[in-house]
Amino acid sequence: EVVKAMAPMIREALRTKRMPPFQPDPTVGHWAPNEGLSSDQLRTLVHWIEAGAPRGTGEDPLAKVNFQAPEWGLGKPDLILAIPEVNVPATGVMDYRRPVVKTGLKEGRWMKASAFLVSDRRALHHVTTGLRAPNASGAVVPMLDSKGSLGGQGPGRVYNLVPEDMGVWIPAGSEIAFETHYTPYGKETVEATKMGFYFYPEGQTPKYPMRTYGMYDMGITIPAGAEYHQEIAYQDIPHDMLVFGLTAHAHVRGGSTQVSVIFPDGQEKMIMAQPKYEF
Repeated sequence: EVVKAMAPMIREALRTKRMPPFQPDPTVGHWAPNEGLSSDQLRTLVHWIEAGAPRGTGEDPLAKVNFQAPEWGLGKPDLILAIPEVNVPATGVMDYRRPVVKTGLKEGRWMKASAFLVSDRRALHHVTTGLRAPNASGAVVPMLDSKGSLGGQGPGRVYNLVPEDMGVWIPAGSEIAFETHYTPYGKETVEATKMGFYFYPEGQTPKYPMRTYGMYDMGITIPAGAEYHQEIAYQDIPHDMLVFGLTAHAHVRGGSTQVSVIFPDGQEKMIMAQPKYEF
């Protein structure tokens, strides 16, 4: 009955492709999984809605389901780190927090997934991670190619799965440098999110190391009154690599974005285009 009442709105959201959300141009590059509907699925659903969203026969299968979501969707993590608790006021604007938490690892491990257990989704906007590890002299310093490679948390995102045959190396004695962003929502709360790590079995080494690189333009200057302004950032790639994923992030002022690869022979190939970026 609820779905039937919302059926016209569902049809509109499907036809305008607002839902399921997938902004990249599907004709540029190949990205999977594309969580949108196929043409056949879309046609079936729209025809059903236009027929009046009739109910099928038999018992309601959902009425029999008593689903209780597990605390950790991927199972109990091999390692759980608590992000320091934060008192979030009812109103105001909070500065980003940047706590550093020791992993306590006595030996290095290959990570295959990470997850977040958020205590208050209304207050926590996002978490990003960076890895710090001992250098040759024993000092714990940021690993330059690891920003974000341990996974992050944002609206709609909880799990970070490493591709098959890949892993993220977390050295012994390392630390996780978090960046957390909280948004007051009218009620005081204490936010205490935890991060869980899932490792490959001891002694098992994945085929490829996975790294995260950032292509950032930190010197953005938008001329006054400009209706559309383009910024460009580059990242040199030192070796052959497999591109697993791209995350375009421009907050509310972003209009469109695209990513291209320039090969050593000068050939340029666009691999992702978002002609109508919407934060």
